[in-house]
Amino acid sequence: MSSARSSATSSATTAEDKTETSAAPEPGTGHQGQTFLVGGTIYLRRIELADAPLGMSWRGVRYPQSPQRVETWIKEEMAKDRNAAWYGIVRKADDRVVGSARVGRAGGMAVSLTLTVDPLLGDRGLAFKAEALKLIAPWVVEEQNRPMLIMDQAADEPAMIAAAGEIGMRQTALFR
Repeated sequence: MSSARSSATSSATTAEDKTETSAAPEPGTGHQGQTFLVGGTIYLRRIELADAPLGMSWRGVRYPQSPQRVETWIKEEMAKDRNAAWYGIVRKADDRVVGSARVGRAGGMAVSLTLTVDPLLGDRGLAFKAEALKLIAPWVVEEQNRPMLIMDQAADEPAMIAAAGEIGMRQTALFR
């Protein structure tokens, strides 16, 4: 009887060991199993503590910040902010966070959307940003029942303006 127990215990341990070693997904597979907010080259997911080392890619701050400072911001400030949700724009090829989407309350039934991408990515970053807009704007408006989405957009990003037009957004104000 004791030998049956020991073999059951050893097989359970072996199964746990296998799970631990295979727990880390292969690069480029982080989007698998996700049923929404997945596009052709990117997907969106909540910001995690593991994203702190790449904070300069998605925070949109002017000055460099240490990963420890970004991690503290994620744990304390971002977690306390009940008026905004942060999503990482993640490149599917290697599961690297290349930008962020901040969805915040703008009053009443309106929400604000701020998209940020790593400026070092250049035009490719703008393509990621446009794809993120096409994914998140319909989701916020239709799935979360927010009839008004407010987004500031620079005039020198024609890919973003075209993406907004494709999904039915329209310009309501122009500031010089």
